[in-house]
Amino acid sequence: MLQQANDDELRTVRLGFVGAEACPRRICDAFFEKTGGMLFEGYGITECSPGVCCNRPEDPVQGTIGYPFPSVEVALASLENPQKRAATGERGMMLVRGDNVFSGYLAPGGQNPPDPFVNFEGKRWFRTGDLATADATGRLTFAGRLGRFVKLGGEMISLPQMEKVLMEYVTARPGMPMPPEGPILAVESLGVDGDMQIVLCSTVNISREEANAALKAAGLSALYAVRRVIPIQALPVLGTGKTDYRSLKALLGSCGGEKR
Repeated sequence: MLQQANDDELRTVRLGFVGAEACPRRICDAFFEKTGGMLFEGYGITECSPGVCCNRPEDPVQGTIGYPFPSVEVALASLENPQKRAATGERGMMLVRGDNVFSGYLAPGGQNPPDPFVNFEGKRWFRTGDLATADATGRLTFAGRLGRFVKLGGEMISLPQMEKVLMEYVTARPGMPMPPEGPILAVESLGVDGDMQIVLCSTVNISREEANAALKAAGLSALYAVRRVIPIQALPVLGTGKTDYRSLKALLGSCGGEKR
């Protein structure tokens, strides 16, 4: 929209709400330059349509997903003890209650569908599979999908966090043009001879040494390290434009990525 519209077409826009992926700072800045308005990030999931939480116009904080809507309840369950709430600032599993939450999955062939609901504090909640943290005021920050974490050396390593750091590093390099729509890199885990390795698939030129130096400079532990960089022409994407990690993993396996 920002690339195609002229200034006059967007002159009455004051608020924009975005989700699905973390919104890059450059997009927020471009939106402000074009409209004088602000973009507000939020979070939603298909089973809890149309949304769960969002930043409020009176108090936005970029990089967070704001507060739950008035009709929605959110709890963060501790990963160590799922029957207890996560402490302030601690990563927890997002549980959601409200009239916007669906009633369950359908299963073909008369099979029993998976039950996505859990009992927590005496109530029935939808377990999203997503992680978040909350500050002292209850403002939420998305912390990734549980399936996008790997355990190395006894530590839970966030692949999305690595992607975020590397994306910021790549796009900030001198002379780096505005990247095209869609993902330009992805971090994935692969099992090689019983050893779990973290690999970087990238459509832009970046060395393993560069990547690991950027991760270290961001303050991440030594376990947040890329073992290999795999150049790729284009990353597989879903209909939403997000990286299709299932297809990416299959692609890496089919080309011998797990054995090299």
